[in-house]
Amino acid sequence: HSTSQFSYNAYNADNTSGDAAAGRTRPLSLVRDHSLSRYGAARESVTTPRSPQQEDPESLTLDVFAYGFGVRFSYWMATWPDFVQPKHADLRTELLENDIYRISAFEWDLLRHRAALFMRTNMAQTSYVAQFKGSGHELMKIAPGSPLRVEHLIALYTYTNYPNIRISFQKACLKATSDEAFVSVRKRHEQIAHWARLLYEAVYLYGQRMHDGQR
Repeated sequence: HSTSQFSYNAYNADNTSGDAAAGRTRPLSLVRDHSLSRYGAARESVTTPRSPQQEDPESLTLDVFAYGFGVRFSYWMATWPDFVQPKHADLRTELLENDIYRISAFEWDLLRHRAALFMRTNMAQTSYVAQFKGSGHELMKIAPGSPLRVEHLIALYTYTNYPNIRISFQKACLKATSDEAFVSVRKRHEQIAHWARLLYEAVYLYGQRMHDGQR
């Protein structure tokens, strides 16, 4: 819930200025022709994700929820048994070079541009600062009151606006078969460890709890 509310607010806060700024640097037709997100060309058909209760014949794994809620991982302490060591050096390399679902360099530039625009808004500077979460700040090396980082926002944008990335990366957190070993799942998860860590930090430290009337 926190992720959806956060992303909705963030997108609507910079929607007008973000599109205008993007138009000044990139022709709209170019953005549409190269975009893989929901902001892509309207003339191209978009495949609706299959129901979570059905198996996807085009997927290398079974349905996202076939084997429960996935495997628990951690990203901060190498001594923890569920720690995942990222395969790639940073988020950009991870999104461009992972073996699960990649985006183009153009898409990365577009995402970073939109995130940077939002970071300059009053909402980003005042509404989305790290809340006090006890020992979580020391663990994640993010002090209370710290502003949201561009990388956190990019992780949120890809989760909410790129359904193919979201579904593909979700499956990387799950067992491909009911008896798949933990080490095998962790090996696959190394491909997206930066993305998963940033998403967790964004929701845990910066997310806003939704009330019953907002769900």
